[in-house]
Amino acid sequence: SADDTARIVAHMNDDHADAVLAYARHFGGRAQATAATLSTLDPGGMDLVVTEPSGDHAVRIDFAAPLADAAAAHTTLVRMAKEAASANSADTPATTHPAAAATAKAAAALA
Repeated sequence: SADDTARIVAHMNDDHADAVLAYARHFGGRAQATAATLSTLDPGGMDLVVTEPSGDHAVRIDFAAPLADAAAAHTTLVRMAKEAASANSADTPATTHPAAAATAKAAAALA
């Protein structure tokens, strides 16, 4: 429903901006994205406004399967967020990944 869509869009932008940015980078092919906002979603996919150094761009990301309801949207968005986060962290060299840097710093402190 329109109410579900508005609620999901607001929730994603307010509480999961990092996931929306990960969607843009991984599924939208926008590796240079510095910010992204979910503008709408429908059973077939989601529309983002992606900010890159060259400006703002509209990006459409299709879902692997059509969404039947709000519960399916939740399941799909969580799965996609996990996939995008995993892929984006795999693209980050271990020496510059924040977790790797923290681990190295902790190991050095113990040495």
